[in-house]
Amino acid sequence: MLDISMATPLSSALGVVIPNFDVHADLSDTDGEKLRSMLARHHLILFPDLSLSSAENRRLLEIFGPVKDEFHDGSYSSLVQNRISPDSDEGEEVIYHCDYSFLPDPVQVVSLYGMHIPGVCATTRFANGVRACRTLPADLRARLGDKWVLHASDVTESHPISSGRLTAADLEKKEFRGTLHPAILTHPRTGDEVLFINEYLSVRVEGLSRVESELLLSAAFAHLYAPNNVYEHHWRQGDLIVFDNIALTHKREKGAPRTLRRMIA
Repeated sequence: MLDISMATPLSSALGVVIPNFDVHADLSDTDGEKLRSMLARHHLILFPDLSLSSAENRRLLEIFGPVKDEFHDGSYSSLVQNRISPDSDEGEEVIYHCDYSFLPDPVQVVSLYGMHIPGVCATTRFANGVRACRTLPADLRARLGDKWVLHASDVTESHPISSGRLTAADLEKKEFRGTLHPAILTHPRTGDEVLFINEYLSVRVEGLSRVESELLLSAAFAHLYAPNNVYEHHWRQGDLIVFDNIALTHKREKGAPRTLRRMIA
């Protein structure tokens, strides 16, 4: 049986760490339920210092849901590499986002595994949309309460790779895919209320002028990404992070290149 007595909080904002996790152990249905409950409560689980094959990574992630073959190539994984160019020692920043929130059904769970971590490298920040919703000032909650937000991306059949964040003005002249989501979303698995917006893909608040929309989104982002609502992860070789992609948004800071294995469920 899985012993989670050594699990400890990762930060005051979110997350829990489970040290000495035996990835080769046979986990029971009860063990799986413990891990799913942990993810529902803390939104992120860190399993440090693992030597993890792709098959073992997939087996562990399947505890949280069916693993998707994202690129339909049979690999069930992709490599997240932040090097700006092959000869560069600099890694690029990616602002806060929720994977695939421009679709009607965004990814539920994401895992990131530290495959090649060259000492100090680019960090990943996570912001807690559940905590942010719970602590919304009354006036800001009233302004957001019945609003729907367009999440949009230029990732389409003719443009399979994003060229960057869209603005409201871009919607009038560029091809895009988008979905309206409530600003305050009921989490489909936990029932928690989530402040469901993100800097990269949340482009416009429906029913408001462009100026009003930008002002409201800016105020909501300032609350969501306040320091006391954010955990910054400093990667080490063998770190496996499993996180709730609905409850949290995440960003990559600038820093030295590193390679992570990414899987989604």
